[in-house]
Amino acid sequence: MAFRFTFRSRSTWPQVRAGLIAIAIGFGMIDGCPLPTPGHVPAWERGFVEPIRVIRDFAETPVVWIRGRLAVTQQWSLYQAPTAKRYRMWIEGFGTPAYAWLPLYLAGDPDHAEDAAVIEHARVWGTWDPTDRPTGEYGSFVKWIGNRLFERHPELAAVRVRMEEIQIGQGAYEPTGKFFWTVERRRGVR
Repeated sequence: MAFRFTFRSRSTWPQVRAGLIAIAIGFGMIDGCPLPTPGHVPAWERGFVEPIRVIRDFAETPVVWIRGRLAVTQQWSLYQAPTAKRYRMWIEGFGTPAYAWLPLYLAGDPDHAEDAAVIEHARVWGTWDPTDRPTGEYGSFVKWIGNRLFERHPELAAVRVRMEEIQIGQGAYEPTGKFFWTVERRRGVR
């Protein structure tokens, strides 16, 4: 006997839609269960975290392909810890009169704090704050901040954003002179 699914009337669609929404919410709740990453589970949690992980992974099996293909997930870290590598943002402008790269913004430096209030705002720092690699929005951030600086500084021919690796010590940091993720924007280039 073959199963055949047909809509008998338009009134059936709201129930089907409600069911699909409930399933999506259910998978979102399962996927959003905050579990420590494997290998970072404290000994006292292993007895219940790993079985929960197995159940979660089994329940997500029918839809696990969605996460990779559509970049959709509900997972988040309840207690995030910074990575061992830390970075300090440099935003520099190139132009007259010095024809050299001059710092406009250096994180934590009151003498070079142009747009600090905007750059350091919680809604913005997620676009540029790197962990072990830059965020997906890093390029868009550079374009946006570059355009802001070009509007205010007609003497600039280029803007450069880069991250300097730093070492954090007792209440202070030490620059390493190693720069990563350097992106330059030239005036008039889209």
